[in-house]
Amino acid sequence: MTIGLLNLYSTRNLGDAAIYSALTAMAPNHRTSGVLNEVNGTAVPGLTFLPRLPDCQAYVSVGGEIFNNARRYLVTKRFLANVGELSWYAPKTMLFGQSIPESCQGPAFAMLALALRRLPAVVVRDERSHRQLRAAGVAAELSYDSAFALRPAPMDIAAAARLFDRLGLDPARTAVVSLRGHSPMYAESGKSTAHGLIALSRRLMARGHRVALVLQADNDICDSDRSLCKQIVEELPGVAVMDPFEEPAEVPPYALLMGVLALANVVVAVRYHSAILRLVAGRQAFVLHYSNKGKDLAQRLGLPGLPLSAAGDDNAVAFAERSAEGVFDAAPLTRDVREHFEGGLDRIGKRGPAAAALERSPRSRAQTTVTG
Repeated sequence: MTIGLLNLYSTRNLGDAAIYSALTAMAPNHRTSGVLNEVNGTAVPGLTFLPRLPDCQAYVSVGGEIFNNARRYLVTKRFLANVGELSWYAPKTMLFGQSIPESCQGPAFAMLALALRRLPAVVVRDERSHRQLRAAGVAAELSYDSAFALRPAPMDIAAAARLFDRLGLDPARTAVVSLRGHSPMYAESGKSTAHGLIALSRRLMARGHRVALVLQADNDICDSDRSLCKQIVEELPGVAVMDPFEEPAEVPPYALLMGVLALANVVVAVRYHSAILRLVAGRQAFVLHYSNKGKDLAQRLGLPGLPLSAAGDDNAVAFAERSAEGVFDAAPLTRDVREHFEGGLDRIGKRGPAAAALERSPRSRAQTTVTG
């Protein structure tokens, strides 16, 4: 079965790269294709980038928070383009592992819900998105993030061990902290973030931990960890920096990140996928959530967690150290994700080519244009 990925965002956000890798790993022949014009993109084995998508047997609208909409009472061009792509391929498409972001409200949410009601399968990764879509008449199912289908490979662990060694870090004494620079899409990622993470890092260092900041995103001004990292390092020169984007290409950057998170004694997961890629290695993370997806993850899985705005609180260090002792069995979540993915592909197959041809008729294309 040939599978095309829709609504691709960026491989320079390693959480998204992990999603693309997981979807490709779950594809029947472990290969997918997609359209993504990106400078200095990172590697995702099995995913081929093309100028335009071929006619595939199935399409997957990739997970994440793809349907962010910066104009609360209107819609942005990017949002329209994403919904339009989803609508064009609707008869053979499932939406998989997404969250409906808080920025998608009003006319934008109504437009998205209308498009989703035409899909054979819709699977979301958090309870609020599930309730919201069901209330809007979308037959949505609840599962978990696609990246739960991944596991760190021995070569990922080995590459990460070499990185720890080059930085003079003992993994058993290292607390890895992921970052989330300011974004207008997320109220919790404001300017106070640096102060909270500096306070937390200082307390961890005072208790004998080596602190290493890990860069997970280096995409654009609204999705890059570099500026926040620079602020923290200037305030705390003893903090190390782990930059998968600049490391030798032994393994893809998202895989190196998986290895780093597997080996560290403590993981403070501000970025959502830092938590997930820690969990798939069988170890708990301390979640500092900046949006609903992280809060949902901590609550559903019983992980220690606080809002990102509470990073400087006294109990944050206790939560972080407690998480280092916790194990996590990701196998049931992996099974759930795979079963939902296979079920979605099965429903696409049952709709058959006749239904697809009908919905792709000239009349349907005109209707698609109207909806976005």
